[in-house]
Amino acid sequence: MGKQHDRKVEHGLENVLKRIKPADYVPFAYGLKTQLEDFRLEKKENPKFVAPDLTEDQENSTSSLDNARIILIEAVGATGKTELTKKMSFWLQSPIFDLGLTKVVAGNSLTGLLTKRMNLMDCFNYMESIRNGRANIIIDALDEGCMKTNYQGYLDFLEDVLSLGPKKECPIILLGRYNAVELAASFFATKDIEVCTLQIEPFTIKQAEEFIDKATDTSSKVRYSAIFRDTRDYILTTIKEFFKDQDSVNHQASERFIGYAPVLLSISTFFKENTNYKVVLDELKACNKKSVRLIIDIVERILKRDREQKVMPFIKDHLLVGREDSFRTKVIGGIYSFEEQCARVLYDVMGVSFPELDLNDPHFLSAYNEHMTTWMNEHPFKNKKKIANIVFESYILATLTHSKKYSNLAYEYMSIHRVSYMFAYIYYSLYKFENLDTRLLSFIYESLRQFNNKHNYYTLSIEWDPKKSDEISTFCSIEFVGSQENMQAYEGNMTCLNDEAIELGTRLEYLQVDTPLDFKLSKRSIEAAAPSYIKCRNLLIESAEITLRQNLDNESFMFECERAKISQQYDQFLQVGGVSRITNTLRIVSPTRPEYPLFEYWTSGDVKLKDLSEEISSRYKKLRAIILEFRSHSKHGLAKYYERIDYVMGNNEVGRAVIDALLAKKVMCRKDHLYKLNMDKMDSELGLSYDGIRNFEQSPKVLRFLREIKC
Repeated sequence: MGKQHDRKVEHGLENVLKRIKPADYVPFAYGLKTQLEDFRLEKKENPKFVAPDLTEDQENSTSSLDNARIILIEAVGATGKTELTKKMSFWLQSPIFDLGLTKVVAGNSLTGLLTKRMNLMDCFNYMESIRNGRANIIIDALDEGCMKTNYQGYLDFLEDVLSLGPKKECPIILLGRYNAVELAASFFATKDIEVCTLQIEPFTIKQAEEFIDKATDTSSKVRYSAIFRDTRDYILTTIKEFFKDQDSVNHQASERFIGYAPVLLSISTFFKENTNYKVVLDELKACNKKSVRLIIDIVERILKRDREQKVMPFIKDHLLVGREDSFRTKVIGGIYSFEEQCARVLYDVMGVSFPELDLNDPHFLSAYNEHMTTWMNEHPFKNKKKIANIVFESYILATLTHSKKYSNLAYEYMSIHRVSYMFAYIYYSLYKFENLDTRLLSFIYESLRQFNNKHNYYTLSIEWDPKKSDEISTFCSIEFVGSQENMQAYEGNMTCLNDEAIELGTRLEYLQVDTPLDFKLSKRSIEAAAPSYIKCRNLLIESAEITLRQNLDNESFMFECERAKISQQYDQFLQVGGVSRITNTLRIVSPTRPEYPLFEYWTSGDVKLKDLSEEISSRYKKLRAIILEFRSHSKHGLAKYYERIDYVMGNNEVGRAVIDALLAKKVMCRKDHLYKLNMDKMDSELGLSYDGIRNFEQSPKVLRFLREIKC
């Protein structure tokens, strides 16, 4: 519509108000026949109001602010638009026509209302002042007005606005959420009306602090002002630190979340409910999960507000009038739940028709869905045609992947869009990682993997439990262990059907997998970074490219499987490579030699141990299997539950004898519920490193150790 510019034109609210008010401005000082909330003058100034910044939306503008006859102010849901409207009304002494409170929105809604509420001569003088560019009117809640009528009715209302003949000296102001404003801007453009569209910007950190201070009116805040400020600053800093990935930094995601008015209102409410600020601060510092819960609390307060203050009043007043009490109770108790809101937002963003709700009343559902289709364009979780930020996105996806009814679309969305690191945080806080859907694991892995760098990273361990598995399914425990002690460990589990394959996306790193299931690489391009060890039934490769690299020097990426199978699914044969063709990074251990190009990375225990006697070879394989059971634990050594090693590895004479020998040589030792691996003793007694024994290396020391074992 308007000419596109790279420069963002920003205006302070005071400058916008001064621009609207000419020197000969006529304040609205007329009496009204009837005083109703839908047409009113704001007579009191809100001392808690914090003025936002406004920027020009040049895409929906045909004029600069200085030359506009119509000023549209757009905002995503619940960004403080109502308080902004009151401020403008008080400062300008101009009336508000609130479409959210009026009953009808149509062709004569505005001019008809003026003639009904004002004396005839006052009405004539007021409208004449507007035509002369000496007075204006503020029209609020375009989105709610649009919802109350049809498309043509909304355009007829906008035509009625133009019948007042607004002038650039004192433009008319209209406010609403994005879609209603966009439609209005398009309509005014077809009428050759100079229109400037302004966006309410998120609050800056400084404005956010002022907002919280003004909104928190407790005696504790006054008495303990210093600790209140410390707690406020800690909360804002903590929330900001959740937006750590570079993509969020580039798009100012933290500012757009923290600066969102409902977020700040939620923090203020939190302060009102928790007035012992020192205890609050100590708890927040002691437990990172408290901070995640705070973010979830903020999100759910926004959902609750949209339900209770925006949608339910409309449903009660328009869709449930005259209905039986039992039906009213059922609708009010179940409609527009948090889950339904999340689903409607996602279906709207994906452009998919929303499925029918479980209400056996076609007439109600038809009317409800018609209005919800319009309303969801303005939901506070949306920013124009997409989800507003990664917090809302992660909450939506966590909620819907946990829902049987809506999970498929959530997985479709995640397969198209990259999940953020926030997803794992929020999902775990809501549901833990218990009984995971097998489809979900790759997205949780992708989410936590975004923290990985050379110094801080999560290792994912997947390990099957033979005691809890059967002929139909395999039970697997899951654990994410951080490389630093301040990184929280996450434990969980999932049950996979035995004909399922584990998939973990396009980038594989820091993996320890031991299952009797297939492991599948299906994405076109796979990046495999050492160190990783994946023990599986079959390695199924459909990918066209595998790129190798090393996160840690001299480490390998090993697949140990019964067979590695290549199935061409793309327009090229499988290619394996890396930076400077990293030597020995990829290793494939299997009884049978795989096909090209995997055979050059292949090794076999039988080949490596072919010069050993059958007895010593059997002991070596058992020793190797025991050592490879050990995983990093919270203290960042190598350890394993002793019951598992005794049960799985010590289930025959050879296994028990090798375990006893390792204990006797103190290569491993029992401490509480763990066996711990002593790497120094492993070197001195076996002459091998962990990676060495994983690669079937031999040494004089390990051969002597194996010969001395008494079975």
